[in-house]
Amino acid sequence: GGYDWLGGEIEAALMMVRSLGAIDWATSAAERLLQVAAAQRDAKDLRRRAFAEVVAKRGGPDAGDFERFCERGGRCADRLHSIVGKWEPPGVFRGDALLLLPPDSRDCRGAAEVNAKYCSSLQVVE
Repeated sequence: GGYDWLGGEIEAALMMVRSLGAIDWATSAAERLLQVAAAQRDAKDLRRRAFAEVVAKRGGPDAGDFERFCERGGRCADRLHSIVGKWEPPGVFRGDALLLLPPDSRDCRGAAEVNAKYCSSLQVVE
């Protein structure tokens, strides 16, 4: 999302919450966590709150499947982030590009700005 990496387990939990439509919840949680030093962020507490406040209420997976998703998905996300987290394209894409963003999403606000640097003809649609 347009903010500093929070760590795989946290990002996996936030991804599940977003997939269930609770984008504002995920955005607020990420903003709160960014105010805390990385070593002090409590991934287990976030997962507990995410499950109780969103996942269980919106028909997501059961608690065991949610935990497995956060653990395995978190490891995969960390690995992917370590490989491509700082990657930048070697140049500007010279062609038409379309970026679809959810309306009124604070979570995606930086996507248009970042993509505009690397796309010569970017159209952004909310």
